[in-house]
Amino acid sequence: MGRKIVLDNCVLAWAYASVDAEDYADEKILQAKRLIEKLDKDGDEILLPTIILFEFLSIFSEHEFEQREKLIQTLSKHIKLIEFGHECAVKSSELFRISRHPSVRTEIDETNRTSSQRKSDIMILGQSHANGVDCIYTGDDRFITIYTRLSQHCDVKVAPMPESEEWTIEDRGVVIPNSSSGNSVLEI
Repeated sequence: MGRKIVLDNCVLAWAYASVDAEDYADEKILQAKRLIEKLDKDGDEILLPTIILFEFLSIFSEHEFEQREKLIQTLSKHIKLIEFGHECAVKSSELFRISRHPSVRTEIDETNRTSSQRKSDIMILGQSHANGVDCIYTGDDRFITIYTRLSQHCDVKVAPMPESEEWTIEDRGVVIPNSSSGNSVLEI
């Protein structure tokens, strides 16, 4: 088995956006989909903390209940759900106390960020740490900043999704012009 990986809510939202698989209109959608393909290819195990599941399910409106249920079924086949238990609570509270200590300057721009969002990020760190996660991929710079300030107290790495130029040609496929419909992707 490869590494244990967590995908933050924003990465999941981009990866499972309702966009035609051949039409990667948004770079973030492409990055998230390719990241998941690479993790699968490398034999990495994707874990889903219940805190992230909550955040992810919260983006669906009440009218999208059926879509949400189908997505939960799909995710449960490919991703292992990890519960927030005693050990997670202990580690999360430790990280939260450290983050509030005057000697730990987070330098986080709290504009448009609630205290509960910061606590959620710390709980994700604690839950991931308690479950032996190697890396959390995110698109949230403030989450990365929180991690940077707490990294000496947590064994989990938090990293941005790899940028497109960081993928090898084997990872991203080769775009071949198609005269009838624009571009198509040929997987290598």
